[in-house]
Amino acid sequence: MQHVKIVLLAAFVTLGVLAAAPAGAEERPASQALSECAAGYDSCVALCAKAHSDSEARNMGCGAGCAAERAACEAKAGYDQAKPWVDKTMEGVKKFLDDLMKDQGGQGDDATPDVDKPKEI
Repeated sequence: MQHVKIVLLAAFVTLGVLAAAPAGAEERPASQALSECAAGYDSCVALCAKAHSDSEARNMGCGAGCAAERAACEAKAGYDQAKPWVDKTMEGVKKFLDDLMKDQGGQGDDATPDVDKPKEI
């Protein structure tokens, strides 16, 4: 039952990340990535059931590992979807801050505070 909760949590986190990213930021459809994660999970659970048919405890432990792998897969899918948008946004923020520093008399990336000069009041 614990691995079901992990899978559901990963799905909600992934959907949240995908919802936050603009639609044009994707390299492949989210549904395809999530389908691949689900297929990998189903295959893993089937292997666990076959390998640990003699022990429910070992089967559950193996299934929890499958759930963790699926959660990681879905989180990566969400990250892959959002990464281009995040990178573009960060570039915009960096440019804004560089321009702001230049407007304030700084040098952008090379601006460092002048700590040796006494400040006038």
